[in-house]
Amino acid sequence: MAREPKNAKADTAAEAPDGEVWRPVFNHEGLYEVSSHGRIRSLPRHTRTGLLGGKILQLAKSRNGYLRVVFSKDGVAVRRSVHRVVLSAFDRLPLADEEARHLNGNKTENYLSNLAWGSRSANAYDRILHGTQYDNKGERHGNARLSNQQAAEIKRLRAKGDSLRSIARTFHVSEQTISRIANAKGWRHIMESANV
Repeated sequence: MAREPKNAKADTAAEAPDGEVWRPVFNHEGLYEVSSHGRIRSLPRHTRTGLLGGKILQLAKSRNGYLRVVFSKDGVAVRRSVHRVVLSAFDRLPLADEEARHLNGNKTENYLSNLAWGSRSANAYDRILHGTQYDNKGERHGNARLSNQQAAEIKRLRAKGDSLRSIARTFHVSEQTISRIANAKGWRHIMESANV
């Protein structure tokens, strides 16, 4: 059953001429609001040091390209992804296995019309459709010790009859690595284009 955040249907401001609507941020009601365009603002409030808030917050881009925001409540700061904040305020809270999907593939466009909850497989399918799937095969993998060209050469040498040990010494990797490349258990994307 879908869960509704508190005040999910109560807009705190009239719709702006450009269609932007503001709603309270779940778990931070009275402190922050999020818009249907993916903007976040703090609400003015009195603290012991004076008036605080009342401005549009700066968003930061995470290492993986998503926009993030920091909320503070009772002296505790929490970092949240903007797309999840928008969906939680305007749609519903996610089910346990749901992810936020960017329907057009652009991680920085957090308009409500561009967002939806979905399964991990639906999100992965979206990335394939949009061409935003990260390709970490071969030399693009963070732990790769060989280039794509070296892997193709290893495949060629092994097909020619060179021993695992001699190839492994040449390329400074283990015999197991050479075997995996030669038997297409690793670096398969290279094998298709190697024509060996």
